[in-house]
Amino acid sequence: MARQLDRYLESLLDEERFAFYQAACGFGDGEIAPRILGWEREHQRLPDDAIRKMSQLGLFGLTVRETYGGQGGTLLDLVLMGLALGY
Repeated sequence: MARQLDRYLESLLDEERFAFYQAACGFGDGEIAPRILGWEREHQRLPDDAIRKMSQLGLFGLTVRETYGGQGGTLLDLVLMGLALGY
């Protein structure tokens, strides 16, 4: 689902960063959004399968250098992830 913010960000970001943002949005819309109310109502934390999928997308260790096992991203990448998953 396109967000109003997407059109604005697309004009500001390079293709690679915008693709990362879109992938995180797709994950949030497809995996998190449909299930979040159930988790909250049942007082559950994020289940292991969702955390595993976030890891496969490279959302953990985003700002850690690749030499130390991270993704080598920037703080902007971290902000984009937060926007994608929380907006």
